[in-house]
Amino acid sequence: PADPSGQAERRVEQAQDLQPLTMRGCWILLALLACGLPQLSSQAEADVQATSTISLAPVAPLINGVDDIDAALGNCGAEIQQFCSDLTAGEGRLADCISDQISESESADSADGTGTVTDACREDVYQFKIQRNSNINLNVPLAKACKVDAEKYCNILWFFGYKAGQVIGCLRDFREQLAPACQRQVFKIQKDAAEDYRADPMLYEACKADVEILCKDVKLGGGRVQGCLRDNRMQLTRTCEEQLSRQELENADDVRLSVRLFSTCIKDKRKFCADVEPGSSRVKDCLEANRNEPAFSPDCKEEIDKMIEGRVRNFRLDE
Repeated sequence: PADPSGQAERRVEQAQDLQPLTMRGCWILLALLACGLPQLSSQAEADVQATSTISLAPVAPLINGVDDIDAALGNCGAEIQQFCSDLTAGEGRLADCISDQISESESADSADGTGTVTDACREDVYQFKIQRNSNINLNVPLAKACKVDAEKYCNILWFFGYKAGQVIGCLRDFREQLAPACQRQVFKIQKDAAEDYRADPMLYEACKADVEILCKDVKLGGGRVQGCLRDNRMQLTRTCEEQLSRQELENADDVRLSVRLFSTCIKDKRKFCADVEPGSSRVKDCLEANRNEPAFSPDCKEEIDKMIEGRVRNFRLDE
């Protein structure tokens, strides 16, 4: 029969426009449905695409929509106004700014002490880093900088099934072979995990029960939980001790990743090793060489002695 309105023809054209959904498209639609979004606006589509840079990891909506802490409703409003007022939210800029202040307040010579950043704001930043480190696609700068390296070194991971933090863990394993831009981003991830064990998904999963038993009253952040675990190493479960040793080995060559040692020894570093660049254990070696000097601080010497004891226990830390 005749179709004067042309509706049938238009329906055929619309059907021809439909293409089979790719796996990537399914991930995107599932992510949107999980968030309760009724439709995909052009801006939302751009955001979702930005969080699916690495095909080896699931698509994940940007944290707070911008890959940053919540500047409007979170607990860091005063700190953002005081320290980060010239920055715009996105790609972790506000979180990094507050993290710098937390690190400064943790250092032994901080005049302000740990009160520079409130505990509530600290926890906002820590929780952002914890969530971000669970999936490389949640960390936009990391995903962009490491896209090629992830595909090159980590493309076998799909065979074993995806696990939280898996791609980031793979990049840490190959950090010496990574492109410079990727290395810088991976270092930031290592620093996050060195400061708060919860930001290392594998360490957290292996040690959360040990922490509950042995380090329940230890304040989070500043590498304190890892320090507590090391102090109680003989009582750790096997899986926790393995993951703690793994993180220690990964962080051994840069003093900035030995958070407790670095914060304790910052004055001694400036006094005895001011011209020594971090990396390849150079600062640690310099501090060790000067630890018996009269002006060397007792607290730093104690940390250096613990470092030496650790190397005796695990020779790989001295490689």
